[in-house]
Amino acid sequence: MEEFFRKTRVVAGAMQFLSRNDSSVPISAPQVILSLVSHKALRWLSPAFALVLFVTSLMLTGSGLFHGYRAVWVMSSVVMAFGALGAVPRLRRIPLVGLSHYLCLVQAAAAVGFLKGLSGRQSVLWRRFMRAQAGQTAG
Repeated sequence: MEEFFRKTRVVAGAMQFLSRNDSSVPISAPQVILSLVSHKALRWLSPAFALVLFVTSLMLTGSGLFHGYRAVWVMSSVVMAFGALGAVPRLRRIPLVGLSHYLCLVQAAAAVGFLKGLSGRQSVLWRRFMRAQAGQTAG
């Protein structure tokens, strides 16, 4: 859970920083724009891309255009189901469940952080989390 809050805070803070008028980032420089889009914006918007992929593949499963839409929808559903199973710490030790859980967690945190950053609702207060010792699992 700490990872969710950390990722949310990072994305929201970066969004707030970029929206400041007194930001020291020279946004007009082409290499800065390319860097922001390729390294940050696409990653932060990936939850929206995943949602669009899921919904459109679901809508197109019944069409006779391409049978791969059903496969995309099924695989997306499996990843989300495994991600939900990862809420149980013991099941998270299964590699596919743990990977799916982390992917879903990071995507959800990026979405929440992006919305908090755009709305300006991210607190500027720092919250420290205790790190798990080597060999221990958190939560």
